[in-house]
Amino acid sequence: MKMSITTIVSCLAVCLSVTVAPAFAGNTPSGPTTRTTKVFQQVLATENLRILSLELAPGEQLDFHTSPEQEAYAASAGTLRITDADGAQKEVDVKAGDRLWGDLSYFQNVNTGSKTLKIMLLERAK
Repeated sequence: MKMSITTIVSCLAVCLSVTVAPAFAGNTPSGPTTRTTKVFQQVLATENLRILSLELAPGEQLDFHTSPEQEAYAASAGTLRITDADGAQKEVDVKAGDRLWGDLSYFQNVNTGSKTLKIMLLERAK
């Protein structure tokens, strides 16, 4: 049976929410910060897929970037402010398992919540 990459990624996301995400469940208390350009940590790499993780403390942001052919999921609940290339902003309350910023081509996100936000990213291996 042939499966699409979307089917595979969806299955992996469900598996991650049950197995990997609990490891990210605790929140480390910290005050607001202004650090930028966070680096994703590689969790798993196969011939076809990479799984990465990221933690954004309250006030931390990712600089403007693109996410081609990637799927990002919240591994914990939180609040993000997403700014697109035109400067339009929206606040998004996410819960663990939510898909994040799916079709944005160039954007920035800031953790505007009170807890560290954990994100899991799935992408095709290059």
